[in-house]
Parts: sequence; structure tokens; C-alpha cells
Amino acid sequence: MLMAFKEKARAVWQLARPFTCLPPALGVLSSAAVAVGAYRRTRGADYSIGDVLAELNAWASRHAMDETRTVGASVTLGVLAAIALNVYSNALNQLCDLEIDKRAKPERPLVRGALSKGAALATALAGLIAGLVWAMGARLPQFGPEFLYCALGAAVLTTAYSLPPVRTKRWGLAANLTVASARGLLLKVAGWTCVLPAFHPFDPEPWLIGGVFFVFTLGAVTTKDFSDAAHDEACGVRSLPVAWGFTRAAYFTAVCLSVPWLALPVMGTLGWLHAPFVSLSVLGAVLFLIGAFTGWLLVRDPQRLGNERNHPAWTMMYVLMMCAQAGLALVYLL
Repeated sequence: MLMAFKEKARAVWQLARPFTCLPPALGVLSSAAVAVGAYRRTRGADYSIGDVLAELNAWASRHAMDETRTVGASVTLGVLAAIALNVYSNALNQLCDLEIDKRAKPERPLVRGALSKGAALATALAGLIAGLVWAMGARLPQFGPEFLYCALGAAVLTTAYSLPPVRTKRWGLAANLTVASARGLLLKVAGWTCVLPAFHPFDPEPWLIGGVFFVFTLGAVTTKDFSDAAHDEACGVRSLPVAWGFTRAAYFTAVCLSVPWLALPVMGTLGWLHAPFVSLSVLGAVLFLIGAFTGWLLVRDPQRLGNERNHPAWTMMYVLMMCAQAGLALVYLL
């Protein structure tokens, strides 16, 4: 009995793919830190991070009549919501991709029979419900449930990506646009709304930062599609490598991984971002170089991409994503 439970728990763990939960969690943390740093800079040089948190916490307690409503609590719930919704995304995707995974990923729990479709669906629904419940709490009461707006948008996009009859995963660039909107744009805005409003009143700063990550994610999505191209095509999924060919898809991805970071110093020069121009320039240059190197790994031999499950470019894409999240937070906080 205990052994069977352990096997089921292990299968659920594999279905959830916990490693993939790190980027959305870090995305929320990073964007919340950016919001704190941006707020501090609007208040003047004498303001410290501690002053910002004390002021926001005091406002939250006054509006909620509850001293437990703090920035820390809001961000924590935001991170939990992002992780739960990522579990929903992974479980739903594996349910809808079962035929593809039988060809490409026989080690996955649904394919090898370690987990039933019903159990996978229950896991997906649990992730969705938990994510939306936590999203309702990921806010400071004076600013409204803006994180929930982002979470609902991401959930709708995630569902549209995987689930028929929409299933944008089948439609080349539409698939990338769907994922980039949820995991690039809305994720960054959501993290900001744990601390400050982005909708009411409208603040362009989190949307501009989210736009940079949107373009990056637009290409990053494709780094894993190359090795699955033959299986995708056989199952009617026209990812970019299938629809455009490996060479064109590789160059598109390379541009998306490198060029958008150059927008950071440009927006800093225009005064659109509340971060030091020099720091933004250094960060943008470093990220551009990492992105350019990752892109070079892609375009130097596009056909090789179809033969390696974990091509070095895929690993470098994750490194670039983590550096961008951590670097942007540091630039704003220091």
C-alpha cells in the first residue's frame, strides 16, 4: 500500500515537472523586487527599501484592518500561485499531448501507465484552483485584485494553447504568441501587482518590461521544439521548425533571444524605466551577449537541433532567463 502510494506520488511529481516551476516563481519575485525599487526611486534618494516596505505595509494594514497583510505575504502568495498554475499547465499539456509523447517522450508518467488520465486531470484542476485562490490573495488591498486578472488571463491562454478545439499549439507562430503572452508579458506584470498597481491607475513600466520578456519568450519557446519536430509533424502540430523549417526558425529564435535586451538602455534613456541608465546598459549588454551566443549555438548547425533532446542552446536559454530575472531585480534594488 505504502509502495503504491509512493509510486503515485512520484508519478504526480514527474507530471508536475517541478524544475519548470522555477522560472515563473523567479519571474514573480523579480518583478515584485523591480516594483519595490521603482517605487523607492520615485520617493527620493533618502528612501530606503525598508522605508518602502514599511509604508506599503502600513497602507495595507489600514485598508485591510489586518496587520498580516504585507508585501511579503502578497509576494509569497503570488509565487505559490505562479507555481500552481505552472503545474496546471504541465498536467494539461501532457494530457493533450499524449499521442505526441508516446512517440517522443515514452518516459513520461501518462505514457508508461504510471498515472491515469483521471489522476492527471485531477492534478491539473488542483493546480488551477489552488493557483486562482492564491492569486486572489496576492495583492495589497489598496490596489485591488490585479494579480488575479493576470492569473486568469494566463490560465485562459494556457488552456487555449493545449486544449482542443482551440489548441494554438498546432498553429506555428500563434503557439509562440500564446505562450509569450502568458509567460512573458503577464508574468512580469503579475509580479509587479503584488506590490504596486499596473491597471488602476495604469502604469506603463511593468508592461514595457513585460514586453521585453514577451519578445524573449517568443523565441525561447522554440528552443525545445526542434527536437520534437518530427513527432509534432506526425501528429498535426506545426511548430515553427515544422512550419518554417529549421534554418528560418533558428534565426528567428536567435534574434528573439538577443535583440530585445537592447531595449532596456533605450527605455532607460527615455526615462520610461526607474533604474539607473548605466546599470541598465550594462545589464542589457550582458544579456545581449549571452543571447547572441545562445543564438549562435542554434544557427551554426540548425539540422543538428532535431537530433538532440537537450541541445546546449536549450540549457543556455534557461541560464539567460535566470540572469535576466535576477539582473533586473538587482538593477532596480541597488
